[in-house]
Amino acid sequence: HDGNIWAVDVNDHVVLKMNPQGRVIMVLGRKGTPGTTQAAFNRPTDVAVAPNGDFYVADGYGNSRVVKFAKDGSFLAEWGRKGKAPGEFDLPHTVVLDSRGRVYVGDRENHRVQIFDPNGKFLAEWKHVGSPWGLDMTPDQRLFLADGYADRVLQLNLEGQILGSLGGPGKLPGRFAYAHALAAGNGGELYIAEILNWRAQKFVKR
Repeated sequence: HDGNIWAVDVNDHVVLKMNPQGRVIMVLGRKGTPGTTQAAFNRPTDVAVAPNGDFYVADGYGNSRVVKFAKDGSFLAEWGRKGKAPGEFDLPHTVVLDSRGRVYVGDRENHRVQIFDPNGKFLAEWKHVGSPWGLDMTPDQRLFLADGYADRVLQLNLEGQILGSLGGPGKLPGRFAYAHALAAGNGGELYIAEILNWRAQKFVKR
């Protein structure tokens, strides 16, 4: 919301906040040192930032949790552990927020999206959308989901209804091989990064 750039460094166990010029203005975690405390991560996967500056880190590969921080980087809350029950995770790989502050977590290996209130209270889960590797929320509250195992991208509403699908397995334009991450642009365009095809693709509205 302030034009800053956020990045997760998976193998160094840190989260970086940079200004639009690329200068690092905040580092969370301990470089090269995985951990389970409030000040450490174990291979984090994604970040979502609220309009008030609070942010959520999906601490996914190692810790199976979501951690909430205030704008200044101070710890606020955490939830989740390894498992399959509501509120538990098997690789929380991606996280986004809607305009009401609800937290959508792509629980990748459990093949579901879980939804929480801003403080981590479980609200709902969607088990019909495949394996969420990447999520992005548009300003008009459409949710895009990259299902890496099915090589497709879904468009959903906030009730979890599937509004559309694109892709399919393959190497040709418009096809995917492990669609891993995505981002929706302000003009309705959609950018999708793939692992096995070593490329990003751009899609636009017709």
